[in-house]
Amino acid sequence: MSQQHQPIRTNDSSLPASVSANFAEEMACFGRVIHGAELREDAELLWFAVTPTLNGVLRSRFTSDDPAYIEQRIQALIEYYTKRQARSFGWTLYLASQPAHLKESLLAQGFTHVYDNAIMTLALSAREQNVIPSPTLAIQEVSNAQELQQLCDIEQIAFESTTDRIKLYYQTYLASGFGPGQIWRHFIGSLDGRVVASASLLLSHGVAGIYGIGTLPEARRQGVAASMILHVLNEAERLGYHVATLSPTEQSKRLYQRIGFRTLGQKSFYKRSLV
Repeated sequence: MSQQHQPIRTNDSSLPASVSANFAEEMACFGRVIHGAELREDAELLWFAVTPTLNGVLRSRFTSDDPAYIEQRIQALIEYYTKRQARSFGWTLYLASQPAHLKESLLAQGFTHVYDNAIMTLALSAREQNVIPSPTLAIQEVSNAQELQQLCDIEQIAFESTTDRIKLYYQTYLASGFGPGQIWRHFIGSLDGRVVASASLLLSHGVAGIYGIGTLPEARRQGVAASMILHVLNEAERLGYHVATLSPTEQSKRLYQRIGFRTLGQKSFYKRSLV
C-alpha cells in the first residue's frame, strides 16, 4: 500500500480530501478500463468520458479563484466533450472542491443543479450495535465472473438501473479486478440459497468506501441490509482501515446513523446539456 493510501483516521486533517478522492475513484474506474473511454487529469481537474451521457468532472481544485480563469477552463471542458459527441456531462463538487464559489461559475456556464447528497463517515472502532442483522443471511465474497454478474443483477433491481448502465458497471468491476489485494472487494448475501443482496468496498485513498448496498424488494425489512453493511465494515477493519465513508439515500440514512455514521458534508451534482 503506497504512502498516499495509508489508512487515515477521522481526526486527520486530510479526511475531507481523502473521502472526496475515494468517491471520485469509483467513477474514475470507468474512464480507466472501459474500451474507448478516457480518464484525464491535471493539477486542478480529474475528468472522464465513457458514453454520450456517462461523463463528468470528478475533482476540481482550482489554484486560482479568478472567475475569468475558471470560466476559461469550464469552456475548454465543454469543447472537449462536444468533440467527443457527448450529449451531456456532469460536474460533482465534493468536500475538497475549490474555490467555494465554483457552483456559481457552473450555473453561469449553463449547468443545472441536479441534487445534493450527504457524505457520511464512521470511525470503525466506534461503530455502535444498534441494528439487528438477519440471522439466516449467508454472505460470501465475490470471487469469479458469475458471482460478479449476480451482484450486478441485484444492483440493477435494487437501484432500478438500466440494462446498459449495469453492463458498464459489470465491465468496469471485471476489468478493474476484485478480491484480496485489489482496491475493489464485492460481496453477495443469500437467503435459502438465493442471492438477494449486494455490497462493495472500495479501498482507496486511505478510507473504506461503501457502495452498492442493495437488497431485493422481497428481502427487505429482514435485517439483510444491516447484515451486509456490518459485514463489509468488519472486513474493512480487518484489513487495517479506520474510517468508512458512504453517501446514503434518504431511505437508508437512518440505518447508517444507528450504526454510528455521521454527516461530514455533502456532494453536489451539476449537469450540462450539450444538445
